Amino acid sequence: MNDIKYSGMELLIQIMVFLYFHWLFLKFSSNKNIMSFSIIIIPASIISGFLINYFLFLNAFSSIEVFIISTLNTEFAALFFSFLYIFAGPVTADRSFASQLLMNLQMEKEKDLDGLLKNFNSRDFINKRLEECLGAGLIRNQNGKFGLTKKGKVVAKSYYVLFHLYGLRKREGFCPYL
Repeated sequence: MNDIKYSGMELLIQIMVFLYFHWLFLKFSSNKNIMSFSIIIIPASIISGFLINYFLFLNAFSSIEVFIISTLNTEFAALFFSFLYIFAGPVTADRSFASQLLMNLQMEKEKDLDGLLKNFNSRDFINKRLEECLGAGLIRNQNGKFGLTKKGKVVAKSYYVLFHLYGLRKREGFCPYL
């Protein structure tokens, strides 16, 4: 039972090391591009996490074999979560028109279609995204005015957190971060 507890602690330490390196890089680096710093952050956090776990838990496990298996599982899980965190989040938050639309509506509460088209150029593009968001229950349309539902507000806030967390830039004409 202690082996399972120590494995969980290893994973938690690995995640904390990754987030610490992420914070350090964003705080002290002039290059805030998440893709470029992933080349540094992922290996540094994996190696550092491994070394910390080695010195903290080597003798805590029931055997060296259990420690090795647990540590390898932790490192592979950390690698997977690192890639997911670095690549899936920005793709969703920075490159998704729907996230831009939801965050825009979060700040301005309601907007008619013409107001939305001032920020987003293509009528077909916005109509497609409006249909998607309406179908998903993220926005509502009342007499030609679009606004967020409760579910949409939660999703919009999560996009703000992602934008802030990833250090992504605001787009021209876009509302400010949290």
